Amino acid sequence: MSVIILSGLILAGCGGSKSTSTQPAQTVKTESISDIFAKSQKIDGLSYDYTITASDMVLNGKVWMMGKKMKTESVMDGQKIISYIDGDTNSAIIYYPDRNEATKISAGQAEEQDAGSKTPLDYTSGIDQTTVKELETVDYDGVKCRVVEVTAKDGKAVTKMWIREDHGIPMRIESTNPTGQKFLMEYKNMKVGSLSDDVFKLPSGIKITDMSELLKQMQQQLPNITGGQQ
Repeated sequence: MSVIILSGLILAGCGGSKSTSTQPAQTVKTESISDIFAKSQKIDGLSYDYTITASDMVLNGKVWMMGKKMKTESVMDGQKIISYIDGDTNSAIIYYPDRNEATKISAGQAEEQDAGSKTPLDYTSGIDQTTVKELETVDYDGVKCRVVEVTAKDGKAVTKMWIREDHGIPMRIESTNPTGQKFLMEYKNMKVGSLSDDVFKLPSGIKITDMSELLKQMQQQLPNITGGQQ
C-alpha cells in the first residue's frame, strides 16, 4: 500500500511541474515603403559620390548638400569644375580651379548645366505611392535595400530604384524613358549628417565674374534699335 501511495505522489509531482502556459509569438512589423520614403525628407546634410551612365557617356562627380546649399565637383572635357549653389539667394558660383576663376549665375542655370545637381532626395520627394511596386529586399553594396519599380502615369517611362531602408534614399537608379533610352545613376560613399559651412565657401582671392551684371552692361551698350532709322 505504501508503494502505491508513493508512486501516486511522484506522478502527481511530475504532473504539477509541467507548464501549460504558452507565450504569444512576437511579430516584427515591417516598415511600409511610404514610411521608408518619408525618412529621406528628414535628411538635412548629405554627401556622396555619383556615377551617371547614359548610352556611351559616363560622368563621375561628388556632391555635398546641407539644407538649401549644395556643392558639386566634376570634370568636363578634362577641366575640373566646382559649383556652389545657394537656394536661399537663388545664385550659384561656378569655380574653375585650373584657371583660378569663377562666374556667378542663377541657381536655376547652374542646375540645368550640372547633371549632378539632381540629388537622391529628388527621386523620393512627393512620389506617388500608387505608381510604386515593391519587388524584393536585398543587400546592395553592404546596405539593406528595398527594390521598387516606379511607372509613370502614362505607363511609358519606368524607373527601378534600390532604396536604403535606414535613410529612405536610393543607392542605384535604373530608368528607361519612352524612347527606350536607358539611364543609370549610382551613389557611393554616402554619409548622412551635418556639414560645416566652410564646405560651401569659395576659396578666398578668386576673381568672380557676375554674368547677370555683364549681360546688363552689354544691353546698355547696344544701340537702341527700337527707335531705328526711318
